[in-house]
Amino acid sequence: MTKDEMTKIAIIDAAKVLFQQYGLAKTTMEDIAKAIGKGKSSLYYYYDTKEEIFQSVVDKEKEEIERDIIDAVGREHTAVEKLKAFAQTKYRALRRRQLLYRLKTIGLNSEGSATGCIFNAIKARYNEHEEDIVKGILLFGIREGSFDSAYQSQIDLMTKVCTNMLRGIQMELSFGSFKGSAGDLLDTAVSFIANGLKTRNFSFA
Repeated sequence: MTKDEMTKIAIIDAAKVLFQQYGLAKTTMEDIAKAIGKGKSSLYYYYDTKEEIFQSVVDKEKEEIERDIIDAVGREHTAVEKLKAFAQTKYRALRRRQLLYRLKTIGLNSEGSATGCIFNAIKARYNEHEEDIVKGILLFGIREGSFDSAYQSQIDLMTKVCTNMLRGIQMELSFGSFKGSAGDLLDTAVSFIANGLKTRNFSFA
């Protein structure tokens, strides 16, 4: 690892702590520089703005979560178990990575319209990758015969429905009144989704 690579890792790690404590709006380039024992001017060699650093911090967390999810999904052999692995791993991984968790669930966009646009753009990219994983699971289920092949023609719509249902469960676990097991709730939600996909008993408008 080169000196520049080590410095960028130090910047990202220090910035992550500051962003979690104070948010993007209240964290300055000078704060980040002091945290790694360097002058503010040295940061501009690597990043033009604190927003770029924030993007790098969130991208690192996002990549770690996606890797965890893909690994967990890949270890399962049926579409239903893959969906359960997706839901369970996403929940645990987000809770471990507080910056992305706050971005996904709370939004962090109370800090102002400019930063709100940054957050919304990051969330949109994360959601797109998440939906790609779910789409792959649904297509796998259709191929293996677990889900009705009639859904193939509406795969994008069904992906959106399934992903948003699971996001709703995530919000309930984060901010709702549910007091039971998070794992049981997620597994029940996945079973509900899977049973609905087994037979096409409704028509799209």
